[in-house]
Amino acid sequence: MIIEFKKTSGNALDACHSISRNIAEGYCRRNLKEYLNFFNISLGSCGEFHSSYYSFFKADYISKDEFE
Repeated sequence: MIIEFKKTSGNALDACHSISRNIAEGYCRRNLKEYLNFFNISLGSCGEFHSSYYSFFKADYISKDEFE
């Protein structure tokens, strides 16, 4: 169970880092279509993080107060 938590928490951390990295990369693009695509990718990473965070809550790794 602890190994699974470490793996899931590592994935959640990677998703968080991916959000800011994709926004930064999109900002450096030269056209609007690419810029918006990187925001879309960042939104997907937000969903990935939220899913991991919800899993932590359901597995009682975090409290309801921490989740909200």
